[in-house]
Amino acid sequence: WRENPLARRIVGLTTDYVLGDGITVSSELAAVDAWVQRFWAHPQNRMANRLYGWVDEMTRAGELFIVLSRNPADGMSYVRTLPATRIDRIETDPDDLERELRYHELTGDDVLAGRWWTAAGAAPPDADQVMLHAAINRPPGALRGEGDLTPILPWLAHYAGWLEDRVRVNRLKSAFVWQVTLRG
Repeated sequence: WRENPLARRIVGLTTDYVLGDGITVSSELAAVDAWVQRFWAHPQNRMANRLYGWVDEMTRAGELFIVLSRNPADGMSYVRTLPATRIDRIETDPDDLERELRYHELTGDDVLAGRWWTAAGAAPPDADQVMLHAAINRPPGALRGEGDLTPILPWLAHYAGWLEDRVRVNRLKSAFVWQVTLRG
């Protein structure tokens, strides 16, 4: 994605298709709508700006790990995301694989080091921080998602190799001067 312009364009097109001009969130209940608008536009959240990066990440990685941090002073929640590559383990309820309990984030080179994040569905109601996990292209029973770009990457590599070969052949063809003599 960082090196292949076609992969970058595919991610951009997917984001444009999913979000268009953006998303608005509202409620018919005045008190709920006031809180939602405050949350959405809060300087530490800037949700309208974050959505594009989130859809890009879903297209690339197939999942998002979103941390919600609650400010106990005013009850406002702040949103942050972690790259999916930093989450190495997902712990679930042994009796229900779809009920995620916590997530392990790698925080250094040591595999044993790290931080456990409590899943939103398993946290007490007054928890100051919880993590949400959103995944796409996840087969039944799987814990991790897969990005839309993943199955396309090998074909993009083949296409890039083919295109490079075509450019090389055309460059070599034009590098020679051909002298043709016709008799008759």
